[in-house]
Amino acid sequence: MIPDLLSLKDSELRYRRLFEAAQDGILILDAKTGMIEDVNPYLIKMLGYSREEFIKKKLWEVGAFKDINASKDAFEALQQNEYIRYEDLPLKAKDGRLIQVEFVSNVYQAGSEKVIQCNIRDNTEHKRLILALQENEKKYFNLLNQSSDGIFIIDLAGNILTVNKAMCTELEFSEEEFLSMNIWDIIPEQYLDQYRERLTKILAGESFEQAGEYEVRGKNGKNHYVEVLSTPHYRGGDIVGFQGIARDISARKQAEQALQESEARNRRLVEHLPTVVYTNAVGDASSTLYVSPQIQTLLGYTPQEWLADTNLWEKSLHPEDRQYVLEQVAATNQTKKPFEMEYRMIARDGHLVWVHDQIVLMNELEGEGQLWQGIMLDITESKQAEQALQESEKRFRALVENNSDAITLLDANGIALYDSPAAPGMLGYAPEDWIGQDVFALIHPDDLPRMRDLFEKLVKIPGARDHSTFRLHHKSGSWLWIEMVTTNLLAEPGVNAIVLNYHNITERKQASDALRRSDERFRQVWETTSDAMALSDSQGIVLAANPAYFALYGCTADQVVGVSFARIFPQEQQQWALEQYRIAFTNEAIPPYFESVVQRADGKTRIVETRITFIYDASQRIAMLSTIQDITERKQVEEQVVSARAFLQGVQDALSAHIAILDEQGNIIQVNAAWRDFGVQNGLRHPDHCIGMNYIDVCDSATGDYANEASLVANAIRAVQTGEKNETRIEYPCHASHEKRWFIARITSFENSGRKWTVVAHENISNRKHEQEALRRLATIVETSNDGIIGKTLDGIITSWNHGAEKMYGYLASEVIGRSISLLFPPERVADLPSLLKSIQQGIPIQNLETQRIRKDGSRIDVSLVLSPIRNYAGELVGISTIARDITERKQAEERIQRQLEHLTAFREIDKAIAGSMNLRSVLQTVLEHVTTDLGVDAALILLYDPHAQVLKYELGKGFRTNALQFTSLRVGEGYAGRAVLGGQTIHIPNLQARTTDFLRSPIFYQEEFICYFGIPLMAKGEVKGVLEIFHRSALNPDEEKLNFMETMAKQVAIAIDNATLYKDIQRSNVELSMAYDATIEGWSHALDLRDKETEGHSQRVTKITVDLARDFGLSEEDLIQVRWGSLLHDIGKMGVPDSILLKPGALTEEEWVSMKNHPRFAYDLLSPIRYLRLALDIPYCHHEKWDGTGYPRGLKGEQIPLTARIFAVVDVWDALRSDRPYRAAWDEGKVREHIFALAGTHFDPLVVDKFLNAME
Repeated sequence: MIPDLLSLKDSELRYRRLFEAAQDGILILDAKTGMIEDVNPYLIKMLGYSREEFIKKKLWEVGAFKDINASKDAFEALQQNEYIRYEDLPLKAKDGRLIQVEFVSNVYQAGSEKVIQCNIRDNTEHKRLILALQENEKKYFNLLNQSSDGIFIIDLAGNILTVNKAMCTELEFSEEEFLSMNIWDIIPEQYLDQYRERLTKILAGESFEQAGEYEVRGKNGKNHYVEVLSTPHYRGGDIVGFQGIARDISARKQAEQALQESEARNRRLVEHLPTVVYTNAVGDASSTLYVSPQIQTLLGYTPQEWLADTNLWEKSLHPEDRQYVLEQVAATNQTKKPFEMEYRMIARDGHLVWVHDQIVLMNELEGEGQLWQGIMLDITESKQAEQALQESEKRFRALVENNSDAITLLDANGIALYDSPAAPGMLGYAPEDWIGQDVFALIHPDDLPRMRDLFEKLVKIPGARDHSTFRLHHKSGSWLWIEMVTTNLLAEPGVNAIVLNYHNITERKQASDALRRSDERFRQVWETTSDAMALSDSQGIVLAANPAYFALYGCTADQVVGVSFARIFPQEQQQWALEQYRIAFTNEAIPPYFESVVQRADGKTRIVETRITFIYDASQRIAMLSTIQDITERKQVEEQVVSARAFLQGVQDALSAHIAILDEQGNIIQVNAAWRDFGVQNGLRHPDHCIGMNYIDVCDSATGDYANEASLVANAIRAVQTGEKNETRIEYPCHASHEKRWFIARITSFENSGRKWTVVAHENISNRKHEQEALRRLATIVETSNDGIIGKTLDGIITSWNHGAEKMYGYLASEVIGRSISLLFPPERVADLPSLLKSIQQGIPIQNLETQRIRKDGSRIDVSLVLSPIRNYAGELVGISTIARDITERKQAEERIQRQLEHLTAFREIDKAIAGSMNLRSVLQTVLEHVTTDLGVDAALILLYDPHAQVLKYELGKGFRTNALQFTSLRVGEGYAGRAVLGGQTIHIPNLQARTTDFLRSPIFYQEEFICYFGIPLMAKGEVKGVLEIFHRSALNPDEEKLNFMETMAKQVAIAIDNATLYKDIQRSNVELSMAYDATIEGWSHALDLRDKETEGHSQRVTKITVDLARDFGLSEEDLIQVRWGSLLHDIGKMGVPDSILLKPGALTEEEWVSMKNHPRFAYDLLSPIRYLRLALDIPYCHHEKWDGTGYPRGLKGEQIPLTARIFAVVDVWDALRSDRPYRAAWDEGKVREHIFALAGTHFDPLVVDKFLNAME
């Protein structure tokens, strides 16, 4: 039931989000009254009215709809027809604006009531875009038809799509005739291959700067010479055809042909001289005395004709140049200066000839006069080329300056050199703001790297061209989407620039993005919804179905679409189902949903829930949309809920904390076993262990010693329930008559099924409190020590200062804490501080550093320092401990100081033994070694106190000749050792020979011949730990120093015993916890095997082999624990795979494989939050990865795959192939070996395969 509610809540939340995020206005009305029930944010924003001005008002009462004629009549018509649509409806916004909208209303059933949904789409911008498009199209066709050149557009098949008037006029076809023709219809056969080849190269991305020349056939059959420049024609970024400009060059071709023929004739006459050489008489330009044969090449006159007609030169001058040329010649005859000029002449055949004429004055050979010697060069071609160039420049300048696209020229560094007039209008920048600037400064930061890379590549390739879209900054601050063609013409004479041809596509981009998003949303809903959906007609024939439908029924579209929907029912129910369908199709009162049993294509049956929605055409039902949800698992889950709840209760009961779960009012609805046991142990006589009681009321009504603490708990619960805090922890006392107890309450909450639940967990922390008390006692010991004990940061800042330090240095703690330790250094020793700090920062303690320090009064003191690093529980350095001892007296008495140093050394070694080992006997052996050596005594032993038996037992001894005391077992108060414990003081017996009664515990004790005895009680944290007994075979009268050493040594021993006991207890708890954890994981693994009976026992087998193989790879025992857990849980992710897929006996479909391949990700999602299983996660998450990178879920390759996963992958396949499965028998070992060996290097790590196969032998 809970998953159903959650699913329903998620569904409602999803549709609510769609409603609120919709980019159309939506109104929901009561179908009976017209009352507005809901309105989405988009409509509120569109019309400017508040939500309150819509809700609970009738449609015609809202201001936006008051001006609509017959609104109420339209509503009544909608009630009858259940559908109404206005394509262009004016609505008045609250600010008076008139908005053109598309208004569509539908009536549909929502539960037991009918509602009306009105979808309102703002068409204002759409209308404006259509008008703008029509206007642009009109301008485009006007511009097209004003061109004197023929312009055409064809598709990829050559069909003519567009032609202008000039082309129709030129070839005498009408526009209608052209549009019914193919371009190949007007191209003569000899040009077909040439033109097709050129178009193919253009389609492949090659650009042509020169137009192609062809003949085309007109309507009258006459061929026309044309010059055609073709480029790709794009639509939506794809090439869909070609567009071209065709210019008639028939006249030019004829002129060129005539010129070529003339040149050919002249070339045959003059083989070597390219110029006309002539001689004229001085003073008369017309009196030609000689002209070379090339005159005929130049003007078509033979030399004889030229010489015979003295006016032929003047007659051949171009009328427009004649006057000017004759004036220049006359001036030359007068000045006798050389003459050089260019002018036009009319050749004999009438064509125009440009000549370069140059003459100089020369003396006749006979010396009888002077002559003009001249040469005329034919410069017609160069003039024509120059003129053509000027005309081309003029033409292209007009094209550039009148083009709606902007054109910009850049140098090789991206600096703007030129802008066409369209650029300022597009980007808002004046030419002076743009020319000379780096254009990359205007490119959007997200597009900049791509455009720079494109530019740098293009600059390196002459003639390269690229097409791109990106964003440019408008002077107003906005960003424009630009479509641009970039061409490298740096090497092109006359251009020498990078040419940018671009235009604004912002609106097109926005419209395209909006259309794409809308289409994606619709397609995503249909394609990705988990619900099966099918559309069928009135006869039950399926018209369409979505992928979820095919997956549910295990069929394909060919098997479903076009056939009766009844085929999904068992055969004996198909006729009944079809009859029920026809009744439902014509019946108004049908249930909103119903459950039924259907049959998959593979014969399996599923339980489904079907929801019906009708599709209408006007008022007539034309189709039924069935939304079908597979609830087989849900039904199974409902059956498992009871056992699942029992399982969860079992998990709670396994926890040591006392847990209660509260509802929103604070009522206890569930408790765990620890809670119940605690209540029984403490005399709680509630029949149901407080379930049903209000926890907050109980706390509020508490009286007595702990009323305040109970009130704190109640307030903490309220803070979590109200959301003021996510979690609260409270420590509080709750002492019983027989013991002092402390508890910590941890209060958290969680949400389920739309309700908030509170969890209160109480945990007994009395042991921790006792430990803290012990630490406080230790602090007291430090504070009362006569040694100066100073705590510092790693930088030498004083953080603690005990009483001994106050006495030693004369400073109070308040005077030094927070100051540098250099305060105590003599000036000449301040330089030692950095090296001392560095040593400790590297973890190196400094022992017995003898040096001098300065007291507050300025006097100097000799001190011995022990500097030790302070570490936290994680082993990290957090500070420095300094023990300073005044050694001034030792300077006066070296021997006494030497003994003290020896004692300190002993303490240090004992400290090291304690800190470095939890082996108690090893520590005690070190202690006894120092006791006997440093005190110079013959023997010593340690008795340990057994608190359960309340006896002192022999643990370890040194220096004894016999085993007389190794079986000692004394009660407290018995013997010297027992009395030392009972009195809590050291017992000294100077002469054992005079007192023989105490050591009756051993009849052979006399053989030791001991004289002197000391019994020192071992106490730690106020508890008896044992007794240190010291024996000497002669009289021993130790001074106070040695007695102190004995007692201090005893304290060290007591601490060591206490630490070892505590460590042993912790170790035992850790072992128990680890065993429980391992048992839980084995339980999970066993549960997985029970679910998949085909692989039962598989997890245990592969776990053992994997652990053994991982050990061969050198993994530590700690790592092997994680390997074991990961192996046991390798298929934990299959909990997220439906049984229908996991237990399917046959081959899985593609969709089922997609679901199955998700199980490693399910394993990651399940295990990654569990901190203790993160190292074990490699196997469940990665054991389906393959060595060559073709595995899943992440496609890891080679050593990217964790080693443990690579090991497990081989073992997993080995066991799977060696086991029987429903779809195949187990393979023999030899075949499996060959298979695994064959996959080495592709599926498996070759090294792992090699070790595995060797190990299996």
